[in-house]
Amino acid sequence: MRSDYYEKKQDRIDSYKERAEKAREESSRQFDSSKEISDHIPLGQPILVGHHSERRHRNDIKKIDRHMRKSIEAQGKAEYYDHKAEAAERNRAISSDDPDALQKLREKLSGLEELRARMKEVNADFRKCKKDVDKMTTLNDKEKAALKEGLSNDWRQNPKPFEQYQFQNLSGKIRQVKLRIKKLEAEKDEQTQVIPFDGGKIVDNVEDNRLQIYFDEKPSEEKRKELKERGYRWAPSVKCWQRYRKFWALIDAKKLVGIEEE
Repeated sequence: MRSDYYEKKQDRIDSYKERAEKAREESSRQFDSSKEISDHIPLGQPILVGHHSERRHRNDIKKIDRHMRKSIEAQGKAEYYDHKAEAAERNRAISSDDPDALQKLREKLSGLEELRARMKEVNADFRKCKKDVDKMTTLNDKEKAALKEGLSNDWRQNPKPFEQYQFQNLSGKIRQVKLRIKKLEAEKDEQTQVIPFDGGKIVDNVEDNRLQIYFDEKPSEEKRKELKERGYRWAPSVKCWQRYRKFWALIDAKKLVGIEEE
């Protein structure tokens, strides 16, 4: 399970890189085609109106323009997928799909709580030293210099190292992380369940964190539209319609396929 998650993540990055490379190759090919045509036209050669070469010259100009447009379009696509690959590699957000999510969230929570304690300690030291930054023992020289500069540039009458709004923002982040930990801990005891219905089955997939709907036959256009409106997307790799699990998603899925709750 753990290796599958990281393999999928790497596969996604590799796929973006492959698409970027293919787009670059296409851009280069279109540019070369454009250049090959233009090389046959003397530099500065105007269109000779009425001459037997007029039609060919005009057609060549159209082809050059078409190839250049396609080259630019492909280059833009390459840059788009390069950006997607770089973003995926840099992404440090903790996904609920990550098998190490609980450990990472607990480490994040510990770091945030340590930061809050540190902020309180610095503010207390600042008050104890009567706002004389040089006498503070909780900061090193570099931190003292940065604090002095920040205080001198602050427009408020009585600024301090850390203001109340900073504590409030940090406390909000801590609450969010705690809620995510609580949710994931509760989900650890959940098990994947399969619920059949007339024409398919619903799979509440705990391991993949997906709510999946399998149809025996391709659903109608109207039903596909309804699925998309409710957040489902077709997943060719598993041949089903799926979305992320939510506490209400299973109830919604049952309604969508016509299962009546008792």
